[in-house]
Amino acid sequence: MSLRRALFPLWWTQFCGAFNDNLYKNALIVIFTFQAQSWGIEQGSWWVNIIAALFILPFLLFSLMAGRVADRFNKTRLIRLLKTIELILMMFGSLALLTHSLWGILSIIFLLGVHSTFFGPVKYAILPELVKTEDLALANGWVELGTFMAIILGTNLSALLIPQGNVGEYLLVSTVLVVALMGLISSFNMMITSVKDDSLKLSINPFKGIVDQLSLATQTKGLWAAIIGNSWFWFFGAVYLTQLPNYCKEVLHSTPYLVTLFWTVLAFSVAVGSLLSGRLLTTRCSTFLLPVSLIGMSVLSWPLSVLQGGSMNTVIVALIDVVLLGFFAGLYIVPMYVWIQRRTAIHQRAAILGLTNMLNALFMIVASLLILLGLSFGLSISQLFGMVGGVNGVFLLALILFARPLLLQVKDRDLLS
Repeated sequence: MSLRRALFPLWWTQFCGAFNDNLYKNALIVIFTFQAQSWGIEQGSWWVNIIAALFILPFLLFSLMAGRVADRFNKTRLIRLLKTIELILMMFGSLALLTHSLWGILSIIFLLGVHSTFFGPVKYAILPELVKTEDLALANGWVELGTFMAIILGTNLSALLIPQGNVGEYLLVSTVLVVALMGLISSFNMMITSVKDDSLKLSINPFKGIVDQLSLATQTKGLWAAIIGNSWFWFFGAVYLTQLPNYCKEVLHSTPYLVTLFWTVLAFSVAVGSLLSGRLLTTRCSTFLLPVSLIGMSVLSWPLSVLQGGSMNTVIVALIDVVLLGFFAGLYIVPMYVWIQRRTAIHQRAAILGLTNMLNALFMIVASLLILLGLSFGLSISQLFGMVGGVNGVFLLALILFARPLLLQVKDRDLLS
């Protein structure tokens, strides 16, 4: 079976889910930022933070459970069940939005986070079952491309629809319902896989097995470094995604429209870098992917830390820098996922990916807390960007000293064969 035929149904299924998550969540952020009073809500900015926290909280609470569930059951059928649940959630979410039900919206945001938590491990764990080994790296690149393209489209469409008032709200709920249905239909075009572990015992304790998973991750050569490396990507990205609006406002002295442009080019460049990384992983260039990408991420953090003023030249330099920064970040993340997929046993793969997702959420939360701490001590956004670039360089040094097998992937033939 060709890569396109094996991968496309999963690609479209996950694209629809990521698109809906970002469209619905960011629409609420726009509403609570600019239209809170029309909803009878005070302190809209406070509720924006609540929405972000409610969406990320399930990743901390249920990622391990999600991984075990994905290992226990047939992954294709599990995906179809999850897409059915997504359609139901979007129905209730649409009703909550149209009736301006605050508590209904908050409940749906949390449940969408739960849905994404359970979809994450099965999405990556099923890839080695759907595609040939030699196509795995490229398949990961395509999945990352789809994810970030969905982020771009969902985020930008929310910013376009909500200012249109009631018409915009009706268009939004129509869109999420149609897209959820398309994702469900696409899931029924996926090839049925056979891998499942009927002996695996499930527990209502969401943290059951965390010690075993941590032990497994540390015992497998290079795996722990890949998991931490994966989480570092989300730490690094969280700093830039959350602080670009303040950077545009305080450093570049620009309008909110520039924020949308920066977010768009950042996500697009990550997508392009991910796809190229998937292609390069099957060549000898894979030896240089991680070192070059991490060096690029550190070097490109420096211009953002020294740029000042809102002149057109400054904005253009910052925009080019963000494009290149996203591109190198995209080059970096795909090898991490491939390493995790190839270095875990077939019946433990989803559990390890669940552990990875839990740590990703933890790293993003830590990033937010460190930003707040740095700002409280008087650091500027520019200085924070420079510091993160410096820490990124330290992280590369740590990989060189303690995780050389992860860096020199091309010499480890069984990773891609």
